[in-house]
Amino acid sequence: MERNLEFISRVYDRMKEMGIVAGQAQFSEMWLGRGPSYLSSSKAKGRAVPDRVIDHFEEQIKERANRARRMLDLYTDLSRHQQELLAMVDIHRLERKLPDHGDEGHLANCNRQQLEESRRPAEQIRGFLDKLTAFKVF
Repeated sequence: MERNLEFISRVYDRMKEMGIVAGQAQFSEMWLGRGPSYLSSSKAKGRAVPDRVIDHFEEQIKERANRARRMLDLYTDLSRHQQELLAMVDIHRLERKLPDHGDEGHLANCNRQQLEESRRPAEQIRGFLDKLTAFKVF
C-alpha cells in the first residue's frame, strides 16, 4: 500500500505538469473521490493509500477515456459534415459557373441560409470541445 502512495504522488505530479489539475485538493476530490486534504495529509503522515482509492482512480481514468473517445467520434462526424458541405458549395459553383471568390455572396439566398445554418452545429460542437478542454474533462 505504500507503493500506492508513491504511485498516486507520481500521477498527481504528472497531471499537474499537464495542467489537468490545479492542486492536490482538486486531485484528491476529483480523481481519488476523497476530501480536499487527502493527498497532502497522506503524504505528510506517510499513510498508506488503500487499493479502493486506486480502484476509484482507475474508474475515473476509464470514464474520461470513454468520454474522449466519444468526443473524437463527434469530431470525426463534424469533419465529414463540413467536407460534405464544402463539396455541395463546390458543386453549386460549378453548376452555376460562379467564380471562386470564397465569398458566399454569389450563392443564391436559400443556399447561403443553408450554409450558415449548417455552420451552427459545427460552432456549437467546437464551443463544447473548448469548454470540455477548459474544464480538463479529458
